[in-house]
Amino acid sequence: MATPNPSKLLSRGIGRLTNLTFTHGKGTKVHTACGRTLLDFTTGIGVLNTGHSHPRIVAAAKDQCERIVHAQVNIGYHDKMLELTELLAPSLPHGLDTLFYSTTGAEAVENAVKIARCYTGKHAVVVFRGGYHGRTFGTMAMTTSSRIYR
Repeated sequence: MATPNPSKLLSRGIGRLTNLTFTHGKGTKVHTACGRTLLDFTTGIGVLNTGHSHPRIVAAAKDQCERIVHAQVNIGYHDKMLELTELLAPSLPHGLDTLFYSTTGAEAVENAVKIARCYTGKHAVVVFRGGYHGRTFGTMAMTTSSRIYR
């Protein structure tokens, strides 16, 4: 019995621009399983401002993975988080004295809404038409960029 195409087993809840399979990236280019090299205009939807596989980023990731892979912030502190906190604290605007770390944009958006509601005492949230805020239940309610996310 033939194995089905693995892409057919994936949820359609995430829209894809292409059916190409990417194998690796370097700098501004991505490479496909069929041997094509393409200029990556999305850069990981804006999170790869250093390009794919930047040597300093790869070295830092390797170093961290050799020390500890996942130091969950709600279990205890870890040295790199405290170092970053010391670095960022002087840049906080006047009146703000606390940092919050999250692992996803959706988590950051949901917590920003909680903080705003607590601070203002209001419950309504204004969002921009066409905006994308994430795939969690709360952020999907604020997302208007596509019906596929709702």
